[in-house]
Amino acid sequence: MASTEARVKSKPRSTVKDQEDVLKVLGVLKVATATQILHLVRPHLSDNKVMRNALLVLQAKGKVLSEGNTAGPAGRFGAPDRNGEPSQKLWSLTAAELDAAGSLLGRDAQEIGGRARGAGQGGAPHAMAVNATIVAFTRGGIGDITSWRTEVPHALAATGKQNVRADAVLRAKEAGLPLLMVEVDRATEPVQRLADKVASYAACYRRQVNNPATPGTWTVRRTGQEGSVPYWQTLYPDSGLPGWPPLAFVFTGAGPRALHNRIQELATLTREHWAADDRQFDDDDGYLDFTDKVPLVLTTLDRLQAHGPHGPAWRRVAQERGAEFEPLLTALTDTRTKAA
Repeated sequence: MASTEARVKSKPRSTVKDQEDVLKVLGVLKVATATQILHLVRPHLSDNKVMRNALLVLQAKGKVLSEGNTAGPAGRFGAPDRNGEPSQKLWSLTAAELDAAGSLLGRDAQEIGGRARGAGQGGAPHAMAVNATIVAFTRGGIGDITSWRTEVPHALAATGKQNVRADAVLRAKEAGLPLLMVEVDRATEPVQRLADKVASYAACYRRQVNNPATPGTWTVRRTGQEGSVPYWQTLYPDSGLPGWPPLAFVFTGAGPRALHNRIQELATLTREHWAADDRQFDDDDGYLDFTDKVPLVLTTLDRLQAHGPHGPAWRRVAQERGAEFEPLLTALTDTRTKAA
């Protein structure tokens, strides 16, 4: 006789390590899929079940929640998402877990930021593109999840009301990248908006503040001269960069021709911010001076995923560089300088 007892579904099991790694990733990315988490902390695995189990255990503990899926508000879980892939649940931390994630990452409340409340309800397409960019870097051998911060504000004035907010900031000095600002464009806004953001980065880099290490007089604070330092250096005091922090744009969300055109247009619109000054010696043997210029590199997400950051994925926007693609560190190396 068939048993009438209901079959009890076994509870998911997960190690403390897996759960802590999930909290770290969500503390940085704010919203992510189980597969993205897997790529960042268990890249040697192909099945995301270990991360799904960790998420389910954390959900039962009230530490994470799922507010939607990658197909968006009209999509059904498991149905094709915007990229034609089966949609996945989107996970984020509960408000109470922000501090716990910060402790695991060694970051204070300001560094950890707020939670992405409701982001999953709309499918979080921008966050998914940013996450995919971070995954491409880490899978390519640059940094790990602790090397990144997302949605990082950089004040343009002392009031803090105006700021330029980086989609992501990478700090991987061991990989030759002590500081890299990253912007991801999904072809959803005019290129002029991107150009305005490059201008905002330049304004942020030019901004001077009183050196916090040597408290200045009222005159110093008023004039911003003696005793002042670049504001960005107070945020990243150990970068060791000889010039302004580099800025990378990653383009996605359109076909190859459309993305190529966006790259070309952005380069044209932002020339005043990246073009080096042409200096001349007495013997007419000149050089390029990149002082107070934004080191700007551009790529597409498809190219970054195909070649990795160390491959021919990047175009440096600068004089005499052409349109060829280079490895990231090569692209960020200034050419025909006085030192060279």
